[in-house]
Amino acid sequence: MHIDERSLERLFLDNHAFEELASSLEIFCPFDAVGMERQEIRHGFFLRYILDPQRPHGFGTECLRGFMWAAAAALQDDPSSSIRPLDVHLMDLDSAIVDREYQSIDLLVQIPAAHVVIAVELKIDAVEHSGQLGRYRKVVEKEFPAVEGWRQVFLFLTKRGDSPSEHDGIGWQSLPLEAVAEMLERVLARGNGQPDARVMLGAYLRMLRRRHLTNKRIEDLARQLWREHREALDFLMDRRPGDITSEVFGLMLERVTAMASSLSLATGLEIAPDHSTKAYIRFGVCDWDKVPGMLTGTGWKPSKRMMVFEIYHDTKGAIRCQFELGPGDSGHRGAFFEALKSEGADVGGNWPLSPKWRQLANQTLASPKEDDTADEVYERVVQAASKFLSAHSVKYTGVAQRLVADNL
Repeated sequence: MHIDERSLERLFLDNHAFEELASSLEIFCPFDAVGMERQEIRHGFFLRYILDPQRPHGFGTECLRGFMWAAAAALQDDPSSSIRPLDVHLMDLDSAIVDREYQSIDLLVQIPAAHVVIAVELKIDAVEHSGQLGRYRKVVEKEFPAVEGWRQVFLFLTKRGDSPSEHDGIGWQSLPLEAVAEMLERVLARGNGQPDARVMLGAYLRMLRRRHLTNKRIEDLARQLWREHREALDFLMDRRPGDITSEVFGLMLERVTAMASSLSLATGLEIAPDHSTKAYIRFGVCDWDKVPGMLTGTGWKPSKRMMVFEIYHDTKGAIRCQFELGPGDSGHRGAFFEALKSEGADVGGNWPLSPKWRQLANQTLASPKEDDTADEVYERVVQAASKFLSAHSVKYTGVAQRLVADNL
């Protein structure tokens, strides 16, 4: 790629979009300063403090009620759920007790007035340890027995709303950190709380948006920069200091057609490359394109597929995959999602369908190590992705075929 010095000057010098993006990321944050952004134990300390109505932050029960509303909304489609949104609205939270590391449980909320107990296992970048959720569930069931009237709620709180493990995670429900952040932002917008506490909560929520969740303004600025300076950014990306995960994604981008063929052979489905980048390798399942509304996707891919299979990496370099249900016709989108749920397909958690983005079934494919070669990791990724697609495509394809038949 040929690029001159002036192209780089236009990107970095006297560029308002770049300056705004840089200033939004390069701000003082007390949580970044103490290295908290990826340390679950410190997230737990802060959440415990801000949720506890007895603490002198001035929010009273607002933060705890917002957290519980997020949980109730995520569980509203689960008939076995112990809490409903109206319950939360009416619940007396003044005497609530919020503990951290209660017999190793990250957060435990006791609401004596309503006889409700909520166990929260928080994962920022780490993964679930073998057997831990099962052990924690037994602790709660023993200490707060249902026969004595306790309503037990078990929440697996992660960035993406990851599903707990099938065996050890029995009884646990997925709760995305995005849902909690949205509720706490509403609390902050109401203007209550002590001034210093408002500053700290605002800084915490901005840190979550910057480091872990979505920030529409930053994403819009990034898209603008790519539109206006693609050649300069491609030039810099090609010369970025390498790491094994980046090398693997480079291979996948080069071999995306071969990968599609391998996935097709493994699953018996027709799988085609879709719009990919150096961060997301995407595929479309052609067998599903006839589902009503599937090709009404808007705003993110030329193919207009509303759902794709994509491979990406997290902040620690682990390579993951998921079905991503993006923006599109809301009626068809909702019908497809509800059909998947009614069929018992893995949709990545029990929280409701969001208006634009919904991560469905997901899994870690590989966690590259320093002594791995890119080719070795690439082969592991292809094999694991083939198994993932084979495992989930039966129910997904069954739903797709039924919806197509109903539309004939």
